Amino acid sequence: MIPNQHWTHLYPAYKEKLNYRINKFIEIISNSNSILFVRWGAVSVREAVELQSVLSEMIQGKFNILFLDPIEGLKGVNEIDWGIKGICTVQVPSDGPNDHSMWDYVYNGLTLTKTYS
Repeated sequence: MIPNQHWTHLYPAYKEKLNYRINKFIEIISNSNSILFVRWGAVSVREAVELQSVLSEMIQGKFNILFLDPIEGLKGVNEIDWGIKGICTVQVPSDGPNDHSMWDYVYNGLTLTKTYS
């Protein structure tokens, strides 16, 4: 970036990159048999169900959503059962993004398979 350059000069390249990423994401989710979406941040049951509803309109295959709810001062991982198929919510320590053992626990038992072209 050139100092003092107006943002409008940089926007076309940014917009092109953003459109590419959006289109690639849509292509991948459209051609995948199974997808896991992971969201870091607090979420209510209503918000979770709303996101699931929106995604179900976009995705042909199976998908699940894992919500990681960071809690200040939490020492372990607490699984929350909302009783909603395809949604898993886990309370995690707020410093969790850098905690490899937390990720190991949360992802335990998952396998990755490339199912898109």
